[in-house]
Order: sequence, then C-alpha cells, then structure tokens
Amino acid sequence: MNCLIPIPDSYTFLILGLWCLGSSNLASHVYSRFFVNNTTKPLSIQCIVKALICLAGMLEIAMKSLFSTSILYQLISIPVGLGLGWIIIKIEIMINRLAIKKINKMTLQKNQSQYCKDQGPPRFILSLSKDKNVLYEKTNLKNLHDHYVLHEKNQHPYSLFIILALAVFEEIIFRGYLVYCCNLLPSVFVKAGLIFTVIMFGISHASFGMSQMISKTILGGFCMVVVLIFHTLVPAFIIHGFLNWEAFKNQS
Repeated sequence: MNCLIPIPDSYTFLILGLWCLGSSNLASHVYSRFFVNNTTKPLSIQCIVKALICLAGMLEIAMKSLFSTSILYQLISIPVGLGLGWIIIKIEIMINRLAIKKINKMTLQKNQSQYCKDQGPPRFILSLSKDKNVLYEKTNLKNLHDHYVLHEKNQHPYSLFIILALAVFEEIIFRGYLVYCCNLLPSVFVKAGLIFTVIMFGISHASFGMSQMISKTILGGFCMVVVLIFHTLVPAFIIHGFLNWEAFKNQS
C-alpha cells in the first residue's frame, strides 16, 4: 500500500535553503567527480548547477516576490547599483594588491629557506599554481583553486555570458531565495540568518583563494544591504554583474 505523506512548506524551504547554501560546493563536487580531466570549464558547471537550483526554486517562490517594490523604485536603484559596483571594484583591487604583496613575501621567505627534498615546499592558500603541466586526478576544496587557475585563466578564458549569467543565478540564490527563507524564521533569528548567508557566499568562493573569499564576502554584504533597502534584486544584479564584467575585461 502506498502512503503519500505531504511535505510541509517549512521542510520544502529548508531543502531549498540547503541546496542554495551548498550550491557552490555541489558544483565543485560535480566538476571534481566527472569533469576534472577534460576541457570542461569549472565555471560552466557552476552556472549549470546554480541554474537548475534557480529553476527548482521557481516551483516554490514566485519570481515577482523577489521584485516586490514598484517599477519606479527599481529604476532609482539602478544608479545606486552602478555606484556601489564601482566601489566594490576598487575594494577588490585593493584586496588583490595586498594578496600579491603577501604572495611575494611568502615566495621570498621560501627562497631564503632550505627544504628537504622529501618534504617539498609548503602550500600557501594565496599562491597560484606555478607548474602549468600539473593536473590532479582527483580534486577537493583544498586543491580546487589550482584547477580553476589552470583551466579558467591559463587555458580556457571564460565567456562574458557565463560570468554574467552566474552573477544573476548567484544573486537569485543568495539574495533572493535565501533571504526569502530567512524571513520565514522566527524574528529573533532573521538577522543572524541573513549574516550567515553573506558569510556562506564568501566561503563558497574559497576555491579561488583567500583574497577572493574576502572580497566576495564584502560583495555579498553590499548586495544584501541594497536588496533589503530597495526590496528588489535589480541593484544586486548590477553590482555583481559589474564586478564580473570587470573581471572579464582583465582576464589574461
């Protein structure tokens, strides 16, 4: 005999929230498990996985609820998004410069020290892969950074469409669905939930290095503030898209 047990809405949103929080980790696992040894771009896998999560979320959350303010208010938020996007770019440039200085300092210290051959040089979280011929057979969050550097920057420059689409999907997930789910929590936990989603957004970029994790946490904070003020994802799309567009222009 089949028993159909309806799932309460709270459980549905809990599952959706877990998917959203783990979206980057899930994409990294899929890439590591099935695509690491071919020419598939890691960001393409990220984009596909997050797009599927966004589609799943649309079954429970109407997109219009993510743009609950008036059209006029959304238009006013556009120049705000552009201004904050410019500020975020300047902050990321500053963070990257500090990271480069730290890398150079670590490299200098490494060259001045003696290491045993069996021990080898230490791994630094901020370092880039020096050996462009290295391909790991298996990856995890510890060494995914080298894979992203090797595949995305050195061999397969990412497309503007992919990184702009990824910005849209990430904002729908982290500043859309997760904010909606946080608002379903008891009022005493709402602020803590929103802060947690911002931190998780930064951590989801850990595979790109510590500097990216810090800058993306700041980006998530800016986007969260404007979404809560304007009650629309429009400025968050602009800020995140502006940053990704700048990254596209500067890729080597």
